[in-house]
Amino acid sequence: MIVASAPEWSRSPWFLLTPPESPPESINRPRIDAVIDAAVLRSSVTVITAPGGSGKSQALAQWTRGTENPVAWLTLTRYDTTPQRILRGLISAFQYGASNWEQNLTSELSTLDPNLADPGAAYEALWRLFATLDTPVVLVIDDAHHAGPALADSVLADLIERPFPTLRIILAGRGQPPLLRRRPDHEQSSISAVDLNFTEGEIAALRAVTPRSANPEAAEQIFDATGGWALAVRLILDRAPGARSSLSSPSDTFRLTDYVADHVLAQLRPDLADFILATTTSSRLDAVLATALTGRSDAELLLRECVDTGLFLDRYVDSHNRSIYRWHSVFASHCRIILSRDDTAQADNLCRVAAEHVQSQYPLKAVTLALRGKDPQYAAQVIHTHWLDLVVTSQADVLEMQCLSLPAPWRDSAMICAVRACVRDVLGDRTGASMLFDQARAAMARDPAVAESLTLVTAISELLLADSHPQLIATCDTVSRLLRGSHELIPTTYSCAVFLLGWTELRLRRDPDQAIRLLSTAVRECQVVGQVTIARRASANLRFALAFKGDFNAAMALDPSLTDGPDDNHWDIYDAGIEPFSEGFVHYWRNDLEQSDKKLQQVILSSSSDAPYADLARVHRAFIASTAGNSDTLDSAEAELASVNEAEAHGVPWLIYKQIAQAKIAEARGHSDLAVAIANGIANFQYVPAVAAMVGELHRRTGDDVRAVELVAPLTNIAAPNYVRVSAMVTLALIRSSRGESVPAHQILEESLDIAEPQAILRPYVEGHKDLRDLLAAHSRWGSKHTEFLGAALASSSEISPHHHLSGHSLSRRELEVLGYLRTNMTTVEIAKALFVSVNTIKSQKSSLYRKLGVTNRKGAVAIRIWLPSEGLTRTGPPAD
Repeated sequence: MIVASAPEWSRSPWFLLTPPESPPESINRPRIDAVIDAAVLRSSVTVITAPGGSGKSQALAQWTRGTENPVAWLTLTRYDTTPQRILRGLISAFQYGASNWEQNLTSELSTLDPNLADPGAAYEALWRLFATLDTPVVLVIDDAHHAGPALADSVLADLIERPFPTLRIILAGRGQPPLLRRRPDHEQSSISAVDLNFTEGEIAALRAVTPRSANPEAAEQIFDATGGWALAVRLILDRAPGARSSLSSPSDTFRLTDYVADHVLAQLRPDLADFILATTTSSRLDAVLATALTGRSDAELLLRECVDTGLFLDRYVDSHNRSIYRWHSVFASHCRIILSRDDTAQADNLCRVAAEHVQSQYPLKAVTLALRGKDPQYAAQVIHTHWLDLVVTSQADVLEMQCLSLPAPWRDSAMICAVRACVRDVLGDRTGASMLFDQARAAMARDPAVAESLTLVTAISELLLADSHPQLIATCDTVSRLLRGSHELIPTTYSCAVFLLGWTELRLRRDPDQAIRLLSTAVRECQVVGQVTIARRASANLRFALAFKGDFNAAMALDPSLTDGPDDNHWDIYDAGIEPFSEGFVHYWRNDLEQSDKKLQQVILSSSSDAPYADLARVHRAFIASTAGNSDTLDSAEAELASVNEAEAHGVPWLIYKQIAQAKIAEARGHSDLAVAIANGIANFQYVPAVAAMVGELHRRTGDDVRAVELVAPLTNIAAPNYVRVSAMVTLALIRSSRGESVPAHQILEESLDIAEPQAILRPYVEGHKDLRDLLAAHSRWGSKHTEFLGAALASSSEISPHHHLSGHSLSRRELEVLGYLRTNMTTVEIAKALFVSVNTIKSQKSSLYRKLGVTNRKGAVAIRIWLPSEGLTRTGPPAD
């Protein structure tokens, strides 16, 4: 079956998303097709339960080629034991299979995101997809038994319990999934081994297409000997003439092993039998691995021969005609028993050869092979080489399983303890991570040579595990120095290390430019080595780094395809919601508060309650609430802030962010003294420049200009983020203006506008009270190069409430905008251009505005003070004189 390539983001290999090809020596089984058709038509869920060797995969593959329904196929592996990996596989299957569906579902499929770790949220996303379908899609999950209990916690459980009319699910495995054992029989269809067994007629047909078979026995005799069990039937058809056929159960391992040896392998050419014994070392392989295991240059031809002659080998082909082969698991396991029994050293050596061959692309498989070959030293070496990319690419849970499968003393080594500490941290177990890292340190303290060999591993681990800001600074410097020197990191691990270093620098906030450089390098390095997921993750962090620096244009212009798209779930403990938060952050400083609030709410709703970006979103929603001044909104924001963590984590001072949000809410409620008291509790402003700027402006508004200058004057240097520099300059300009120092005030304000206008940083110009609006209007008349931007600022400062009452008349939002522009020296033509309307429209709005204000000209309009909620008033009319 030829299937289009899977989307780049997916790490589910294409051959797990494709049904196997039918072997040449196969027969059509319309009886089985009819059984599956009836089951799928009758119920939303069909369960196929049968032991290994029953022909489940081939029966389903044959059915998928004949059904008219669109099909998505997923084969699970022994590593798919978490809800997140199952969700990733499901979305991979839907996106991969859609290339063969008649309906164009590209846009709907693009909304499916494995970041939706909550099964309910994922279910809703899938609902939107299936609501567009006219024909039911059949999702086939082969080898479902590998998922174990995780199946019940995955989104698949929701799909089963709350089925879609346009989705049918087939689960095939060696046992009934636990989540279905208590499900009423009438709610699901069941297909058993008895249904899959060959009938006498099918055995006769199969015998007729098996040219090797010299078996004189009639189909009736073979059926009596095997009960129709697919594997046993094929073994008998492949056996030597005259051999006894007495297989009727898959449970007699010893007898089955002997049967494979004496009646399958023994009748083959010796070179082909040896080839099979060597290549079954790995259940899945390609021609290159087969060549490495056998030394045969004709390995591809021999693999094709095994497929063509029905020797328990399935072939998977993608759209580029690349072939992957999979031995039947039962047959392969008995071949391995035979080889190990006959030549243990050779069996172990082949495991090592296979491990070395696959370790660069499939390191977890390499560990399994090395352990099977009794080489824990090499297994530990593979973990040492690949641990970081496995942790960062969200394979931490499976990596821990492999670490624990190592025998002592490797399992308890400093290296493995350090790796497991990082795994625990990524999986959310901070206490367990700390305990394991203490064990690693203790082991290194006992052996200085080991400690020296693990210097880079230890330092990289601390990037994840440390919380203290000073410790992280020292660790970043160490890792940076080590990466710049000679090291033994392979390219994939190096790219992950660069990403992790940039990721940590961003959280430290000490040098945004350094974080941007590192993350930019990480994007390029990951793209070069094919780590699409990490490249996307680095791009998402790069966007926020650019936004944090105040380069909003670059942040918003970053190619969306680099940051958007599905990802795995483990890293969500650190980065869930980073993309919408970056946009919400930019919108906030550009004073698009409505759009900012939508993005911030999206972060909170799509993340776990304690996710870092969810907490940052709560803080910024408090900023927005304090702008509106509405009591209910402030209550809601204050309630949200209660859940923000106060402990420093990964260098982020959560208490400080929480305090500034609380201070702004207190000021918005009219409690300026309380706001100042909260702000005075902030101990250190060194790495929180935006907080320093906000507190400085708070002190200015409450009359403490000296403290305000102390806080904001250092923030005007070029190293500070652009929005921080602008905020600090606006505060300084207001202070100089209040002292009667008009020229310096306008010079500082103009310098701030030089920075603000290119990035559309509007927020610092609209957050002040009447004194700021008066200064901006005066600055326009003073002769600014940024008159239109000043007009936008003055217009925005009138946008906070849509209706302001004057003499019984209410001003519309557009009239308030026009009033803001009238406060500048812009002409009517320039105002019309800025608002993208005609000159006549502006003239009409001016006339309406003058009439409502009770004035006859522009001078009279701008002389009237308009009440705004940001001035701390709560009544519905203009303030009394």
